[in-house]
Parts: sequence; structure tokens; C-alpha cells
Amino acid sequence: MRSSPKKITANKAANIGSVNRTHSNQFHFAPLIRDQLVCIVSTENSLFAKNEVDLNEIITEPFIMSSYKGTNDVLTIFEDHGIKPKRFELFNEEGILSMVDHNLGITILPKLVLNHLPQNVRAIPIKQESYRTIGLCKKQQKSPATKKFVEVLIDWLSINENLTKLE
Repeated sequence: MRSSPKKITANKAANIGSVNRTHSNQFHFAPLIRDQLVCIVSTENSLFAKNEVDLNEIITEPFIMSSYKGTNDVLTIFEDHGIKPKRFELFNEEGILSMVDHNLGITILPKLVLNHLPQNVRAIPIKQESYRTIGLCKKQQKSPATKKFVEVLIDWLSINENLTKLE
């Protein structure tokens, strides 16, 4: 069974972990980047020609969602907007994209996981601001190596133009 970065950090097996936004008294969360969430549809879906998708348009569509057990950003957005789509879940993004490619439903995924979309699939921006915040969970007392790692990571993020950095 896999442990989450939060559990590993809390159990002192690591000094730092990369996580989605979180709140905890055990460690400090330092936000680094915003990763836009996009709606993924097939060429056969009625939403395919749209420039942006309103979350309310998703309600009637079969929705394929990641079954990730941590902070699920898509569920959070649905809850924030009072949306309850007809949904089923898969564990990995490749399986989800394959189902969308075969027009079995639509999904919402973060841009950072979309390396290669199938040819018959398109990523469409969501009208409502939709993103996940990725950051570091750090122990309150950081070692010199952890401090240096954070410095190097922030420097790398500052020159990587594909990422939306948080100031």
C-alpha cells in the first residue's frame, strides 16, 4: 500500500513532500504553482466545439473521475459549485483518457498530467476558475539539506515558463 507524502512527512520518514493544497498542524504547506484543471472531451461529444465549458454543462454528461483518495480537487470544485454529475471512477489518467477517447464520458484533469492526449480528444478550459495548488509540505524545523532543496526548487520554478508560479 502506498503512503501519501503527508503521511511520510508526518511519520518523519522524509523532511519534505510534494502535495496538493492542504492544512495541517503537523507541517507547513508552502504553495508553489497553480495547475489549471481542464475539461477533456472526445470529438463526438457536444462540448467539443466550445471555447470553454461551464461546470453546469457537465451535470448531464457521464463523468469519469480519478479515484485518488487524497485531496480530490475535482470533487472540491464540484462541491464549491453545488454540482453532482453522474460519475464513475478509475484510478489512473490513462484509463480515463481512453474512456473519453471512446466517447464513454468526459473528465476534468490537471494540465500537468496531460502529456499526450489521444487524437480524438480535446482539452477545453473551464469557465469557472478551476485549478489545483501544488506545494511542499515541510516539517516545521527544516534541515540544511531541506532548506537548500527548497531554494533550488524555487529557482528552477522561476525559469520554467510552462508553470504558473505563485508569488
